[in-house]
Amino acid sequence: VRTSRYYNPEGLFAEDDSFGTKLDIFTKTWKYIKQINFFQFVFGNGIFTSPNHLGISGHNYFSQTIIEFGFLIFFLHIGFFIVLCFSSYGKCLYLIIPYLIAGLSMAPLSLPYFYIMNALIILIEKGEINGLGKCNNAHI
Repeated sequence: VRTSRYYNPEGLFAEDDSFGTKLDIFTKTWKYIKQINFFQFVFGNGIFTSPNHLGISGHNYFSQTIIEFGFLIFFLHIGFFIVLCFSSYGKCLYLIIPYLIAGLSMAPLSLPYFYIMNALIILIEKGEINGLGKCNNAHI
C-alpha cells in the first residue's frame, strides 16, 4: 500500500495518498508555470495536454485549466463567479465556495446542475419567478 510522503506535525493526511497526489500536482503545476513562455501562460497548451506537462493528468480544476486553457480562461471563469455573486446579491456563494473547494477534483466542472442552481438563485433573488422572490408587500 502506497502512502503519502507528506506529513504535518499532527499526522493529518499522512496516510492519504489522494492528498499527497494533489500536493504533488500543485508542485508540478508551479514548476510548469515558472518555465513556460508568454503564449502558453495566456492561452495554455490545448485540451488533454496536462499529462504531457505534469506526467499525470491535472486531476483538479485549477491545474488543469491553467495548463490546458491558460490564465485567460482561468480568469474569465473566476470573473464569471464574481458576476454570479453580484447578480445574486451574494447568495450564489453558497454554491460557489463548495464548488471551488471541490475544484480540487475535476468533477464539478462537468456538473450542469451547478449552473442551473445558480441561474435559479439569480431568478429567485431578482423576483422573476413568481411567488419565490423577495416579498415587496408585507401582508399576511
